[in-house]
Amino acid sequence: MEALDRWAITKLNELLVRCEAAYKDYEFLTVSHAVNDFCVVTLSSLYLDIIKDRLYCDEADGLQRRSAQTALYLILDAMTRMFAPILAFTCDEIWQSMPHRASDDARNVLLNQMPEGFAQYALEDTAME
Repeated sequence: MEALDRWAITKLNELLVRCEAAYKDYEFLTVSHAVNDFCVVTLSSLYLDIIKDRLYCDEADGLQRRSAQTALYLILDAMTRMFAPILAFTCDEIWQSMPHRASDDARNVLLNQMPEGFAQYALEDTAME
């Protein structure tokens, strides 16, 4: 994966850790705020703005475009599962419309495990500085 896409996955991993801790403490407002901040600051204001040219202009099977698509799929999958306890019906509509892995239960998002992060795609700590 491209370094920028790995950066987005690293930020997603940080969000997943924060939300898991908040769920354990029944702090649903913290989850909601963390997801909102991730969507507005990390995704919308930065990541999506940078990758849009790769998604629109690069060749369909090009490495850079596929890297961005993979990162976006991982983000969508993780956020749908993570936010489902709070926004069950909306997350299930998203779940029904997206592709799934063989290990997923496609019937309902709530029948699947919470995401555990994607350490294999994350940047090393030195690259984040």
